[in-house]
Amino acid sequence: DALTGTRTSIGRISGRGLYYAVDLVGADGAPIIAEDRTTRFTGDLSKHPNSIVGRECAARGVFLSGFVPNTIKVAPPFTITEAEIDTGIEAFDAALQVVEREYH
Repeated sequence: DALTGTRTSIGRISGRGLYYAVDLVGADGAPIIAEDRTTRFTGDLSKHPNSIVGRECAARGVFLSGFVPNTIKVAPPFTITEAEIDTGIEAFDAALQVVEREYH
């Protein structure tokens, strides 16, 4: 469900092979953190979408996050199993639900 485009917090998915970037947006379709690419990374970063996703996924045993506030990097190892992919998707989906509760 998380990567099929049915989540309202996903604005764009781009990438190739096993490396993708998922850009998160608010209810209005605009980046949640407006200064996404120019942020100075000061203040309370725990409310940034990438921090929320990282925290929620880690609680489910999955490492998934990003560097800039609205973008999540998805880059599993070449040795990933189907079960691990399912676990990752479920964790990401749960994290996106938290983002959507916060910003939608």
